[in-house]
Amino acid sequence: MDIFRLVSVVICLGIGGIAVRGADSPEAEPTGKPVMPLDRITTDTMARMSPTGAIFRTIFGPEHDLNKNDQPDGWRRYQGAGYPQYLEMGIVHQRSLMGNQFYRIRIQRGSAAVFSPQLAVCRNMTYSAGVSVFANDLTHDKTFISLSLLDETGMILQTVFSEPVGNTNGWYQLVTPPLIASHSDSRGVVLGLHVTPFDDEQDVRGTVAFSQVQISEQPTVQFQPPGPWNTLDPSVSVVIDGTVSMVSPSGDPATISLFNPFGEELVSEKQTLIPQKKEVPHSLSPQKTGVPREDAPEAVHFAFHWEIPFQPSAGYYRLRVSVPATVPASGKISTDAFGETSFVILGPLPSDPAGMFGLSFPGKWSLAELKTLKPMIEKSGARQIKIPVWLPKDSKQTDIAEIIDFCTWLADRRIRPIGVLSHPPQEITTMVKQNDGAAGIFSLPFSVWYPSLERNLLNLGMIITDWQLGEDHDRSIQKSGIFDRFIGDFQQQLDQSGLDVTLGVPWDWMHPLPNELSQKQTGNRKNFVSLTNDFPLTWEDLEYYLDVVPISDFRCFPDMTPLPSDRYPLTERVTDLVLRMGTVRKQGAEAAFFSMPINNQSGLYQEDQTPTELFLPWRTTATLIGGKIPVPSIGMPKGSRNFCFSDPKGLGDVYMIWNNAPVQEMMNFGSRAKLMDVWGKEIPAPFTEFHQTVNAGQIPVFVTDAEPKITKIRQNTRLQNGILPEKYSVKHPDKITITNPFPVTVFGKIGIQPPEGILVEPEDFHFSILPGETHEENISLMLTPSAMSGSGMLEMNVFLEDWEEQHFSVYQEIQVGTNEITIEAVSRLNRRGQLEIYQTFTNNSADEVSFSCSMYAPDRPIQRIIISKQGTGHRENTYFIENGRELTGKPIRIVAREIRGERTLKCQIKGGE
Repeated sequence: MDIFRLVSVVICLGIGGIAVRGADSPEAEPTGKPVMPLDRITTDTMARMSPTGAIFRTIFGPEHDLNKNDQPDGWRRYQGAGYPQYLEMGIVHQRSLMGNQFYRIRIQRGSAAVFSPQLAVCRNMTYSAGVSVFANDLTHDKTFISLSLLDETGMILQTVFSEPVGNTNGWYQLVTPPLIASHSDSRGVVLGLHVTPFDDEQDVRGTVAFSQVQISEQPTVQFQPPGPWNTLDPSVSVVIDGTVSMVSPSGDPATISLFNPFGEELVSEKQTLIPQKKEVPHSLSPQKTGVPREDAPEAVHFAFHWEIPFQPSAGYYRLRVSVPATVPASGKISTDAFGETSFVILGPLPSDPAGMFGLSFPGKWSLAELKTLKPMIEKSGARQIKIPVWLPKDSKQTDIAEIIDFCTWLADRRIRPIGVLSHPPQEITTMVKQNDGAAGIFSLPFSVWYPSLERNLLNLGMIITDWQLGEDHDRSIQKSGIFDRFIGDFQQQLDQSGLDVTLGVPWDWMHPLPNELSQKQTGNRKNFVSLTNDFPLTWEDLEYYLDVVPISDFRCFPDMTPLPSDRYPLTERVTDLVLRMGTVRKQGAEAAFFSMPINNQSGLYQEDQTPTELFLPWRTTATLIGGKIPVPSIGMPKGSRNFCFSDPKGLGDVYMIWNNAPVQEMMNFGSRAKLMDVWGKEIPAPFTEFHQTVNAGQIPVFVTDAEPKITKIRQNTRLQNGILPEKYSVKHPDKITITNPFPVTVFGKIGIQPPEGILVEPEDFHFSILPGETHEENISLMLTPSAMSGSGMLEMNVFLEDWEEQHFSVYQEIQVGTNEITIEAVSRLNRRGQLEIYQTFTNNSADEVSFSCSMYAPDRPIQRIIISKQGTGHRENTYFIENGRELTGKPIRIVAREIRGERTLKCQIKGGE
């Protein structure tokens, strides 16, 4: 593979610059993210290697060090506060996997940065950079690369960064996101190599080597948004318009393709691009013309227009435009350049003003920027919004009025604002170090920060009643130890001012919750905690932690930040998000928030305002269950897991259903029930023979408008025991109980259908139950020789008299065996053609047991293994069957009979499983 090839999927961590610390400081300010130490780069200009394609490339060989001083020609080292001059930086002549030399930086505290020569850019073309890096002995520092767009004076117009990395354990390629030279003043592009601390400490030693440097230029594909924030109604035809800017068009047609969320192509079409004479507008470009440098070629602009030839249903779609481009120097067709965009078709969802799910916008968002998010917020299903609100004490009344107007807009849409106190006015920030967070602010004297805050509370306290101290992932208050010292005084001051507001703090799941904020300490005030963790918790983790959190004393706002797209497949990311949302609703959390919803790796939208694959699953789940009441789950015939939610007004219930393996669940949810996938698309589910068919799999599906009466009967019908010892031909007594949850008497009949190999008496019974009373029916279950050990499903067929929905079934798991002793098996074909049967015998009891195990296969001799005096633990054995391919798909049974005992274990598999 070409070592210079740049991958097309990259990580965008932010843009912009930051001021360094004062000149008297020997250290660079750690920020936790890539930053530029300067706002102007004045390196020499270097000629481009080619008219287009790879315009700069070096491995720091002799041709780029003509004066042989071990410093690459035209590169300039940054020297300033926090960037010590004593650091060794230069070309090292040493053999490595990257060649015979590389550029090395030795770290001894502080930061280092060096910038390449400037290369001329062509307006509206796209630039990216790649560098191979080898980092060693880094603990607190990280290395990254930057690519900056400059004007004719060297002023930085825009910068993009690669991911920051620590020790690389070998050579690792860093790649910047694409950078479009859209600004009218664009003149040059410069690459930067950086090493800098990323926390409060700095490395006293460390080595970073760089090689295989390349800056590439490619055609730019830009799209016109087909709708506000690329969202469309299902009744609107989808029309895609855009432009392509390239230096050397090949004349071949472009290919326009439409894909579903999983990358499956739905339709594709070739289209000849239409030349454009006018300047290509861009949303980030000032409306004025600019002239590229003389040594940069002119771009040619083309337009494309495509109406999707069918009406897409509700869902997420990705569109790609691929453009062949010719390099004039060689006349060969290069790898296709392409551009991608995404859009969503919004399916109709019921409006629920009482939803619990919300979005959290960090403090970098200004009020003006938040206003641009209105279309996205309105369609996201959010019913809570965290917004940064902290105005200076001398703010104009018009500034406060603007916030009130925005909050009023939210209130009109039943969206509750929560104020986040994270970025105070400048008169306070000058007294706080950059990384001290909320603790640094609130540890200052009361008289410093409270006056400006009090004006906020007095003016906005009627419309914003919840205020959070610090951003969601700011744990400085938790770590600082100041919490107990100031929170009491703070709340006392609020009471004296007559402010009826509540406070909240960000908190780590793994630490005891702050007792100072609990209702026990504050009386009637029920404050909140925003619960986060460095690692996303699974839905099972959330279920456990919300069980042990004292929800009665706090309002808990769990964080719903999803798994990142660069490390997890889409199916896992969608499943994880939806199940965590279902869990927090089920466990009684009052609200849950999606932090940083505008984020390239794990957001609902990317920074270019195009939706990600998670937007619709979030919207669908938030809308369908956000305002519902959690009720107990029910059993399903194929064992699918489910969460059940009841409508507080007694309307249709909602089920969230999933299964590790694809299965069909055939159940009656009521004749008006509907099926919907996480993308908001309604799935046809005809009501036939008193049931709907639900195709359950790893990604949950929803049943909406389910009949509440059926749900209540299912939740109030139970088999009392459901565990049968492995004793055959013996009647095991059990009991079915039915409680009437309705205000009228219920009449009906239940027919009992046990799993295969189990007999039941009686097979059916009638009942008549008064309101609030419980009917008990004694039954007996008996194992026959064909019964298998393990779990099965007992089906109770219910017929209710005088009901619209008369026929439905209740399912409950039944266990053959106590799970103290189990037997399992799997099989495979080996290279000799034998079928190997792996048997695992498990004893979970404290007693020693002895069993005789027999393996039965069609047309083969019985094989036996004796397990003698097996104590607690596992024992594995293997059976071998010759000519095993003949048994592929055929039933193989293992029966384990207790020696001098009554228990019998059975399991059955198919050959080759």
